[in-house]
Amino acid sequence: MLKILHITPHMGGGVGKVISELITLSKENISHKIVLLEKPEKINKINKLKKME
Repeated sequence: MLKILHITPHMGGGVGKVISELITLSKENISHKIVLLEKPEKINKINKLKKME
């Protein structure tokens, strides 16, 4: 299994969209973890990704 760690300052705007789409379109044998360096202002993208677990 391929494991990918995404480290990003936040999940807003372009960064959030790109990471969300990348994870959504990934194959089953790829594991993604996200580390945020700032508290998220909006958690809608984060909640969407949590539902995929």
